[in-house]
Amino acid sequence: MFLPEISEAAGRSVRQPKLHRTGYAGERVRILTVDNEEADRDVLMQRLSALGFEMSQAASGEECLHMLAHGLQPHIIFMDLAMPGLDGWQTIAALRAAGYGKPHIAIVSANAFDKTLDNAVGIQPADFFVKPFALDELLDWIGQRLNLLWIQEHSAQNIRRLEPQNTENSLVNMIFPDHAALQAMLGHARLGYYRGISSALDALPANEHAAFIVRIQTWLKAYQFDAIAQFIQSALDEQS
Repeated sequence: MFLPEISEAAGRSVRQPKLHRTGYAGERVRILTVDNEEADRDVLMQRLSALGFEMSQAASGEECLHMLAHGLQPHIIFMDLAMPGLDGWQTIAALRAAGYGKPHIAIVSANAFDKTLDNAVGIQPADFFVKPFALDELLDWIGQRLNLLWIQEHSAQNIRRLEPQNTENSLVNMIFPDHAALQAMLGHARLGYYRGISSALDALPANEHAAFIVRIQTWLKAYQFDAIAQFIQSALDEQS
């Protein structure tokens, strides 16, 4: 839906400053992500481990059940639906039947149609995230289920803190990749796909794009995907 932006009488936009979560206080939270797609598991593993979560992964429903039977006690399970063998729904039903009722379970699936359907395992629409998901929505869900106290910073402050200061890396001297390469990298940044961005940087001619590569790598090493996305979007806007 396209809705008008809420604004003050003076016409200025009313927006809350964006906060960037850098971690959480208290006991370490254990999260198990179950997905037959390695790339999708990597997204969750990289982004959530950077915030201090103890991450485990299973490539199938059977592997998930095996890990819990051998002592893994996750606080959260993120479950894909379309998997060979036991699908997500069958795996959740098996977890319930085996008495594993403590972990909070959310569906992370590309099948948006299933979100609105009734199911027999107690998954509500609020427990369903459609790929590609927004990380902030997933973190909100985790925080609500576990009553987490987030450690936060303004994203703008993070960007300034991590901004490379060498004059050789200034925008004036920087040679950007072509439009297609930037668009692909922007997509990876919005998904928080560390490996995708790293591979895209490796594919660039190092001598020609050295300043660009150094800048993106600086943010990438600190998992500052928002900073990368904002920077690349600015570059695309300049090219258009």
